Amino acid sequence: MPGPANGKVIDDNRPKCGCFRVALMIYKVPLSLSPQPEDGFTVTSPLLPELVTERGTIEEALNNVGSALGATIEAYQDLGRPRPKNVQI
Repeated sequence: MPGPANGKVIDDNRPKCGCFRVALMIYKVPLSLSPQPEDGFTVTSPLLPELVTERGTIEEALNNVGSALGATIEAYQDLGRPRPKNVQI
């Protein structure tokens, strides 16, 4: 597998899963990419329902996942919630 993702998806031919570096941690989470009826794309994760990001293109949406993941993990920490067990570090 290539080195750290720096907030970008690593394409290693695995099924719809992105690797993201957030606060010096690398997380591996499954992602769902959905086109929007009018324009743009939404990225969500079945393991982290709070992770939602929308952008105009697929590339922009996937590139924004690192920031959305960071915000989601920060919210979990602020609320004292444990990280879901299936989110790999």
